[in-house]
Amino acid sequence: MEPDYATLTHKELGRALASRLADSVNPGATELQEAQNASVNSHLYFSELYFLCGFAVFHAVAAALGDSAASQEVRDGYLEAFKSQASENATTAALFRVFCSRLEAYQEVARDMAPADLTPLASRFGSFLSPSAEGKARLLAQKYGPVYFSTHIENTLNILRSAGLLT
Repeated sequence: MEPDYATLTHKELGRALASRLADSVNPGATELQEAQNASVNSHLYFSELYFLCGFAVFHAVAAALGDSAASQEVRDGYLEAFKSQASENATTAALFRVFCSRLEAYQEVARDMAPADLTPLASRFGSFLSPSAEGKARLLAQKYGPVYFSTHIENTLNILRSAGLLT
């Protein structure tokens, strides 16, 4: 059941956005088969897709709310949720470090990207799936990366509206 986002503090809203992420990244059987056909390990594919979607949420908050105090508090809560999970064990700590490096990498791409052109993000996603990002791995990234990114942007904007932060 979805929380009443309008009743949450900004930091709580950020934590709620983080907690929804794992449930919202669900590659289907066909997609996982395509990843396997592209010689991309399914665990790697899911992890990198999760990081891309995690960036989409972070980016949506920053883009929609700008440099406002609310934006900073939501993003702080978002990252705090991941930091909290990272303190549980060495595996989640390592994943958090990768997540942070992916945030930085995707932010670099997003700074220079035209708003409607997701190709640069999909290319970066592809480079994380396969260092050469050639052939089937690149096609996989170009096919699914923008879909997941756009969906997470839109879902985040809807939650920000529900919270009363956007009109």
